[in-house]
Amino acid sequence: MKSFVKLFGIIALTAVIGFSMVACDNDNGGGSGSGGTLTVTGVPSEYTDGSHYASFTSSPGLFFGYANVTGGMEDGVFTYVRITSSTVALPVWGYNMMDDKFVRNSRSEPNETVNLVIYDSDNVPELFRVFTSVNFTNGNANIAWADGVDDSY
Repeated sequence: MKSFVKLFGIIALTAVIGFSMVACDNDNGGGSGSGGTLTVTGVPSEYTDGSHYASFTSSPGLFFGYANVTGGMEDGVFTYVRITSSTVALPVWGYNMMDDKFVRNSRSEPNETVNLVIYDSDNVPELFRVFTSVNFTNGNANIAWADGVDDSY
């Protein structure tokens, strides 16, 4: 009987440790002061006049790119990044499911697929561009426009 209680205690402790690791926000930073940046270079001049905006999501959905995010998944307010030159820097955000909020992200992940969306001045998606095998290091990554492929939105 003592062996059974001891075994049950070890299983319970292992479960608690495992669930706490799953629930961890994986060092996503916090607030608007920390986190990485996705930098896109070589943006065509047709999008750099200040009337276009950009955002991105990564697949499998670990990273998001917005100028700012307030709120959670259901009630969030997402601010796109205005494009004013051939280089655009998008702050990297991650979603913390435990707190239902977005936080600046500084994680490292290899081989992410980045789905960049370009919006017109009315926030209507104008272009959907896909970049494969993007490597994020401490939340930062650099991609060249020429390395992406246009896709339908």
